[in-house]
Amino acid sequence: MTHLILPAAMIVSVLSARDAALLTKLHGVWRIEGLALSPGLEAAPLARSLRERLGEYVVWDAERKLLVGLPRCPVTKTVLRPEGENSAGVIKLELRNLKYNSFRPAILVLKGTRLLLCYGCNSGQEFPADFDVQRAAQPLILLTLRRIDNHPGLEASRQLVARMQGKWRVTHMISTNDRGEVNSEAQGIVLTVAGNVIVIQREFAGHKKLTLFLLP
Repeated sequence: MTHLILPAAMIVSVLSARDAALLTKLHGVWRIEGLALSPGLEAAPLARSLRERLGEYVVWDAERKLLVGLPRCPVTKTVLRPEGENSAGVIKLELRNLKYNSFRPAILVLKGTRLLLCYGCNSGQEFPADFDVQRAAQPLILLTLRRIDNHPGLEASRQLVARMQGKWRVTHMISTNDRGEVNSEAQGIVLTVAGNVIVIQREFAGHKKLTLFLLP
């Protein structure tokens, strides 16, 4: 029995190391430089809004396995499929909804500072067969992303976020409601900044926490 258990444990360890290495490569800021849609989406009203995302940025937080800023799924948990990558380096990825037990199937391939990411608009188990979205029967989005390491202002943003780390208590806040009336109520609001995540602790319509994400 011991001889059967040890190999299984070794396989899990190797897969975890592979996933960790890949996530390290994916960690950081990526610029959307290309976008292609399957035929069903090309004619849809949202096609224009999707194309307007060209030039915007996506943040991959490997530590929390989060992908922030992706079109149609702004905050998603990333789960690498255990099957591993194929001979072409294509990897299956689940883009998981943080609230519901569902995911959008995706595939990716990483080539240096370039990343191809193809994912479905609907939840389900059917992964894209390849990156040829023009032949796809299901609604797919294909993004071409480029890693951004030395973008002007990126280092300044990182330094600002670094200085924001820790707990902050709001002492004064001015806001307006839908009628334009001023509301300066801020009692009991505490902001906790950890990495690129801001957690706001207060009673918001029955919810005690509101989580926001910062670009690094």
